Amino acid sequence: MRIAFAWGWTWGHVFPIRSLIQHIDSHPQYKEKAESMIWLGERGSLEESVAKEFSDVTFVRIVAGKIRRKPWAKEAIQNFRDLLFVKIGTIMAWRHLFTKDIDVIFCKGGYVSLPVVLAWRILKKKIILHESDTKAGLANRICARFATTIFTGFEGVFPEKEIVVGQLLSDDLIPEDIDDYKRDEKTHILVSWGSQGAESVYRPLAALIKKNAYVKSHFYVILGTKNSGLKHLFEGLQNVTCYDFVSQKEMGELLAKSDVALTRSGTTSLAEQKLFGLKLIMIPIPRTHDQFKNAQYYVKHYGDILVGQDESFTLALPAALEKVQGYKKTNEMALISQQIREAKDIVCEEIFKTKGG
Repeated sequence: MRIAFAWGWTWGHVFPIRSLIQHIDSHPQYKEKAESMIWLGERGSLEESVAKEFSDVTFVRIVAGKIRRKPWAKEAIQNFRDLLFVKIGTIMAWRHLFTKDIDVIFCKGGYVSLPVVLAWRILKKKIILHESDTKAGLANRICARFATTIFTGFEGVFPEKEIVVGQLLSDDLIPEDIDDYKRDEKTHILVSWGSQGAESVYRPLAALIKKNAYVKSHFYVILGTKNSGLKHLFEGLQNVTCYDFVSQKEMGELLAKSDVALTRSGTTSLAEQKLFGLKLIMIPIPRTHDQFKNAQYYVKHYGDILVGQDESFTLALPAALEKVQGYKKTNEMALISQQIREAKDIVCEEIFKTKGG
């Protein structure tokens, strides 16, 4: 079987593909069937750097364009340019897929997937799509029209065609001694807001901790490499541990320790945190539809807390933190590895039964 993967750019899309490739490589029943694997994406992208982790994966560069729906002059010009990129990218993708005799494409949707799916549809081959969010974006809806099989993270995204498997999470998250974490009386709070607009959230949080102390809580603050300069905000606070960057393995250990997450609303992050039983305080990135919809889903189904980053933020954040003081999670940690692997097994079984079209 010769397999192509498409899309990436953000961690939320790169990690699921990375996790799926790891799953194939680590399970002989899949590994022996995978004759070759390629990953199509943009030059200088996150997926290009991640693909280099795998000796058996070839990264293939293509161009792609992102179609915008705003009816403004600037967007109209960008759309005209990017439609050309889509056409060029489709030709590039078709050439690579045809010459490498690919059997099946697995894609995460998104604008980089679009030319790949269009190219592959011309050859009338199998296309497998995984949609992470509660509501599909424009490119994903187009890709879904041509997909042979559609897996989703949530029910009701593509009601007539979907197979709900949840999110594709990394085995790296599973701590070696998953049940060997000593539990104290404090509420352990994981803070992870990524890089986009994070400073506007970290500053009021630091001020709030200094003011209210929260002596019965401990905060694990993941600043990320782009926000490492904000570490001084938390200096001198005994109940805060800061990290510039954490690996997936280190993230799994923090998730195992934590009871609550202060988080953005990216699909993969929410799924990881909920898998480990955390109570969520979600602050979606402003002006993003998908993150707000994701947060609403978790409020409705799990009773988690949504805090908008608007004029009421400085009042809503302390109120949310007060609600989780003393909270301790009670989930069954031993089931985590099984849950992580089940979704990827279902996807892999579909990938490796598609030979022959």
